[in-house]
Amino acid sequence: MALDDNERAVAEFRASRGGLGGPFAGARIVVLTTGRGAAGGKLVQPVAFHYGEKGSLLLAAVPADDGTLPEWYGNVLADPRVSVETGTAVIEADARPLTGWERDTVYAQLAEVTPGLHEKQRLLAEPVPIVALRTRSRARLAAEPWGDELKAVHDGFRRELALIREEIAAGGPKLAAQLRVNCLTACAMLHRHHVTEDDEVFPKIDRLHPELAAAVRGLREEHRRLAELVGRLQDLAADETSGSAAVLAEVDGLTAEIEAHLDREEERLVPVLNALKTK
Repeated sequence: MALDDNERAVAEFRASRGGLGGPFAGARIVVLTTGRGAAGGKLVQPVAFHYGEKGSLLLAAVPADDGTLPEWYGNVLADPRVSVETGTAVIEADARPLTGWERDTVYAQLAEVTPGLHEKQRLLAEPVPIVALRTRSRARLAAEPWGDELKAVHDGFRRELALIREEIAAGGPKLAAQLRVNCLTACAMLHRHHVTEDDEVFPKIDRLHPELAAAVRGLREEHRRLAELVGRLQDLAADETSGSAAVLAEVDGLTAEIEAHLDREEERLVPVLNALKTK
C-alpha cells in the first residue's frame, strides 16, 4: 500500500532519528500521537513545536488557510494523553491548552519569531490555541546499540545548534525572548548530556576498557572546558540587555567546540559502546 505524505514524513523522521526535510526543514519537529484519527486509529503525525520555560514543549494549533484547526488539537481536547517521539526518546505527556495571560504571553513570543503567525490568527475569531505538554514519563526508543544511540543524540545537538544560529542571524539586533528560551534550553540539554556521560557512561568504559583511560580522561577534560562555554552562553542569553550579535558570537564559538568534541567522542566511543551493547 502506498504511503501518503504524512506517513512518508513520519517514516523519514524515524529513520533519521529526528531529522526531517521538505516543508518541515528549519523547524523543530516531533512525531505526535493523539486520540483516534479519522480512520478510527491513533493519529500519528509530525508537528512543529517550540520550547517553553525549563525545556517544556509547546504546540501551536495553527489553522489551515481555510481556518480549520489541525485534527490533533481536537483530539487533545477529547483526550489530553499524548505520546511524543523526539527521535531518540518517547515521551508520554498530558496536553494542557494555555489560557488567558499565559497563552497571550507565549503567543507574543512565538509570533515574534514565527513568520505568518499573525496572518493565521486573522483567520480565527478566537485566539490561535497553544498547548503545553507536561511529561509523565520518558523512555528510550526500541533497544539499539549504545554507540548508535549516542550518535543520534549528538546529531540532535548539531541540528539544534545550527537552527539556533539561523534564528539569531535572521533576527534583529535585539534578541527575541523566544530565542533566549531556545539558547537556555540548548545549554541545559548539553549540560545534562555531559553529566550523564561523566556519571554513567565513562565509568562503565573505565571498568571494561582500561586501555581507553587516557581517551576518557581527555573527554572529561573537554566536558569541563565546554561547561565553561555553556555557562558563558547561559549568562549572556539570560541577560535581557544582551544583543543578538554578542549572543551569536558566543553560539558560534560554542558550536565549533561542541562539533569538534562530538566528532572526537564518536570516533573513540561509538565502536566500543556498540560492542558493549551486544555483549
